[in-house]
Amino acid sequence: MGFKEIRKKMQWLDPFTYVDRLVIARTDNLGKEKKHAIFLFCLLFLAAAFLGLVPMAANALPLLVVLIAILGIFYYSNRKEGLDWAIYISFAFAFAWILFTGIGLLLGTNSPMVIVLSGSMEPLYHRGDVIILQGTDAAGLQGKEVQLNRETLAEVPLSSFAELIYSDSQEPQIEKISFPATGQTVDITKQGSIVVYWSLLRKQPIIHRVVAKLHVADGTYVLTKGDSIQNSTIDQDCGPVDGLGRPSKNCIQLYPVKVEELQGKAVLQIPFVGCFKLWLLDDLGSLITKGRLPSDFSGIC
Repeated sequence: MGFKEIRKKMQWLDPFTYVDRLVIARTDNLGKEKKHAIFLFCLLFLAAAFLGLVPMAANALPLLVVLIAILGIFYYSNRKEGLDWAIYISFAFAFAWILFTGIGLLLGTNSPMVIVLSGSMEPLYHRGDVIILQGTDAAGLQGKEVQLNRETLAEVPLSSFAELIYSDSQEPQIEKISFPATGQTVDITKQGSIVVYWSLLRKQPIIHRVVAKLHVADGTYVLTKGDSIQNSTIDQDCGPVDGLGRPSKNCIQLYPVKVEELQGKAVLQIPFVGCFKLWLLDDLGSLITKGRLPSDFSGIC
């Protein structure tokens, strides 16, 4: 079988083959009013899908407005090409949603894929890597086990039950976590599971390693830290937290993360595949709205 024959057969694995044959081909002979209606539907669907798939992207809304404006200009200058592009982009988001949902069902998580947004896990992960996640429970996580005689750790600052021990150097790095109530001390290592949780302080998903599993009456909580030497302490090192939820130190996560609140644990790394998303939503968005690249920009992403 020659190359052309193989390519012809492989077209049926391309979802846009069906868009061409079943959707694009049927719009050619439609009247102006129906084409307007289809174009408007595509824009509404695109807006819902775009904001639904990337709801946490800080620059999602202005970029969506720019995209819709470009499609609108394209449509009214060349109705055929503009409508085709609106249909293609809309179906691209539809296929992405189907793929995202299907993988999530297989892996037991609502968030099966996440893009690394910073260098906090270097040299293991880099900005732009895509991490595949799997749903997990406490038994499925690796980390130093600590049993605390407490009812809960929900909204309990780390400083109220643990002490952090740092290295004696010009740039101190955390070495141990001490739990005075139990007399137990946990060494900081790179042997725990890598998990993802949503940080309310940073307004983004955090991909860091479990350094301790804390068992209390209402379940299991984790303490986390990035592998990078730039991450000198753990995410929950916030100091005392006031009644309004304001930490006394700059930190990533106010309280220990309950296992049920994790988006999942990392099972696979796909290098740099997420750079396109970062270029479009983070890098370009930052250039448009702030006139500069994001502070976490590094390398090609």
